[in-house]
Amino acid sequence: MMYRLFVVFSGCILFASPGWAQSAEDNARQAFESGITAYNAGKPTVAAAEFRRAYGFRPSTTLFYNIGQCEALAKRHGLAYEAFERYLAEGGDDVPVERRDEVIAELNRLENLVGAVRVVAPQGAVVRIDGEIRGTAPLPGVLKIGVGIPHEVEITWQGQVMHRESVKVSRGESVRVTAGGVSSTASEKQEASASAEQASASAVQENPGTTPAKPVDIDNNHHRNRLILAQVTLGVSGALLVGGAVFGAMALSYNHDLKSSCENGVCTNSDDQDKLSRRDRFAPLSTTLLSVGIATAALGVSLWIAHRRGTKSDDRPGRVAVFPLVGVRQVGLGIQGGWGR
Repeated sequence: MMYRLFVVFSGCILFASPGWAQSAEDNARQAFESGITAYNAGKPTVAAAEFRRAYGFRPSTTLFYNIGQCEALAKRHGLAYEAFERYLAEGGDDVPVERRDEVIAELNRLENLVGAVRVVAPQGAVVRIDGEIRGTAPLPGVLKIGVGIPHEVEITWQGQVMHRESVKVSRGESVRVTAGGVSSTASEKQEASASAEQASASAVQENPGTTPAKPVDIDNNHHRNRLILAQVTLGVSGALLVGGAVFGAMALSYNHDLKSSCENGVCTNSDDQDKLSRRDRFAPLSTTLLSVGIATAALGVSLWIAHRRGTKSDDRPGRVAVFPLVGVRQVGLGIQGGWGR
């Protein structure tokens, strides 16, 4: 695999304290640039540590791609595997298709070079493998480690080493490391979780063609809620349009009366001045109500279309967000997302 780093580190994050934000931004950029320098100098392990430090100052999903590249180059396959997995998980739909395919191909390659270790330890215990902190108990799952070589697992509690063990795994193998002093209840819970995951994995291996059942009830609730939202939105838009039409008709009526009673546009008597005041209030109110009503109607129609498309799609419902934009003498419609399979 050709290893390429992301060298663009841009953007900004707002914090409560401007001084602290500036410091964090500077520290993150400095750590990132140090990582690039170390990578170019042929020190991938140092580069990975610097990218992790940059993430600590200013989290960015892209950094996990760089970390994965560095760890793979350093042949620390377990750390590379976890970094790439986290990049895809946190990046989600923001990961470009080509890069997603590239990372998935690398994960498939690394799959043959890693095993796993499951750590059972008291809550709050820090787990290190080969000196690298890999998490705090209880861990959400297994930790990936390279195959064929010994790895030192160290578990510390309140700064004191409570367990240290050397483990070695084969491809696809999972071993268990238990720290001393773990209560039977905690051990049983983690063992039950492990058994459930293993049973699920076994079922998939025995029936590779099967896929998880589609959560029909959740989808139906999603479609029903969207239908209700569409109906409510259309109802509100109707009320806004009717209100705008009523106030507009009243403004036009007052304007017609004023044309016939006010000479050269100058109104002298109190009745005409009252009509003039009402016309000047009702006209902009009518314009605002009609504009917002039109935008809301468009939102309702879009939600209705999304509902219809979503109920007809077998793969995935359409995702669309349509929202009115109202400003000073400006009304518009914002659309985000799209429909498709």
